[in-house]
Amino acid sequence: MPPSHSTIIAVTITLLIAGCATQGAASKPAPTTAPPSTGPSPSAATAPPAPAATSAFCLDLTTFQIGVLVWRNDVLEEVKQGSPDLKGLQQRAVMIEYIGEKMQESAPADIAKQLRAVRKAIAASAKALKPGRNVRDVIEPLYNKRITPAFDAVDAYQGCPRNS
Repeated sequence: MPPSHSTIIAVTITLLIAGCATQGAASKPAPTTAPPSTGPSPSAATAPPAPAATSAFCLDLTTFQIGVLVWRNDVLEEVKQGSPDLKGLQQRAVMIEYIGEKMQESAPADIAKQLRAVRKAIAASAKALKPGRNVRDVIEPLYNKRITPAFDAVDAYQGCPRNS
């Protein structure tokens, strides 16, 4: 029997996590210091500083975005089926939380609050994944008017420099 869609996604996320964790630490050169400037640029005072391309936040952003998107979808699908793979969903939530926790430390100020809110929502939903659960307790943290803007902001965030 071929592996399920969820299994394939979970394996892909795991491989991405492993690749980002080792590749980012070993293959990136140490950041160099820029020469001192003669004065602040006009936009420097108003714009938040861009995160370093080698920060945990930037290295794992795409993995986190994909993991969150797939996890939210899988929770909906599993709940609709009526017999969700509680252990599998909880394990994937733990992986997403692990990535998010490492990212939080270097998250830029313009997205840190939303990242924290997304992590809390996933944790609350995962905590409700237990036999005899109330479906609303599982779905509500992920899909409500208060949290949707945070999920949208994290999903659409593009503040990291592109690696060449």
